[in-house]
Amino acid sequence: MDNDEVVRELQSLRVAVEGLTQVVLRMEAKGRGGLAGAEVPELTALTARQHAALQSLVYGLDTGITARIMGGISAETVKTHLRQVGKKMGVTKRGELRVMGQKFLAQGTDQEYMAATGGFGRTYMIETDVEVEDEMRSLIAPVKPGLLVTE
Repeated sequence: MDNDEVVRELQSLRVAVEGLTQVVLRMEAKGRGGLAGAEVPELTALTARQHAALQSLVYGLDTGITARIMGGISAETVKTHLRQVGKKMGVTKRGELRVMGQKFLAQGTDQEYMAATGGFGRTYMIETDVEVEDEMRSLIAPVKPGLLVTE
């Protein structure tokens, strides 16, 4: 995917998320939404791995690709990270978590976000190459090398 395609995909995703946000807010106003008790936590409330997993959800990455970027962990471990993020935000449904994730990623400055994650930015998960190791990978990869899933 070249940069123009990535930009178009992100713009399309942003429009979809904004539309979904409006639907959820209308449902909430009618008392039928699941986000009534949800809160956007501070940037520092999530671990680096949880930030990465949340980014992957917001940007629509497949859990398999996310797992590979996160050091070869399993897709189930990615889902576990997302469940933990959902608990911190007070939501249980994937769509609700995506809406809350969009709000979460929009808060604070870029410098504050990078400080909270240990150095990677808001778009790290969609900008990184799955096949290429980088210095940020160690922040989201398992600490114990024996935990890596080999294919």
